[in-house]
Amino acid sequence: MLQDLSLPSHRELLFQDLLNLGATSAMILTTPETPTTQNIRNESYQRLVSCLGEKYCQVGLVAFLRFWAEVLVSVEYSCLWQRISERLCNGQSPHKIRSEFYYFHMIHDSRNSDIGQESILGGLTHSQELAIHLKRLISSEDALVYCLKLQEKAYQLKCQFYDQFISARAS
Repeated sequence: MLQDLSLPSHRELLFQDLLNLGATSAMILTTPETPTTQNIRNESYQRLVSCLGEKYCQVGLVAFLRFWAEVLVSVEYSCLWQRISERLCNGQSPHKIRSEFYYFHMIHDSRNSDIGQESILGGLTHSQELAIHLKRLISSEDALVYCLKLQEKAYQLKCQFYDQFISARAS
């Protein structure tokens, strides 16, 4: 008989990585969002909801989610990994604690090929899986233009998020 193997959630894995990076439970649980972060989170949600009323709603949802939640996240984690890897590892070092969240999400969310060039050998990343659906959903030049506009908006939202820390540092 198979046992019920309950795996840790994303939240639990992230929490553990943050603890291993030096944050305390209190810091993780009680640090409030900045007003900028709250606005960006709300605007991101509104961007998704606004897709529902559009002619190309499915392509919009997939495009925004792919770029905002997979491609850009992988790029973020790749940049963060340069610092995170000073304390955590990918499992190959006996001298560091293994990252259970950041490293694997950096790899699994990445965009490893252009749309239409995905290979199922070795498994697909989340971004590649969504790209397959996106290719099928983009049925016209108008749908493609809509998709590109949403990708640009996702990029702008991520830039706004990180810009808040640059201006906070300069103060």
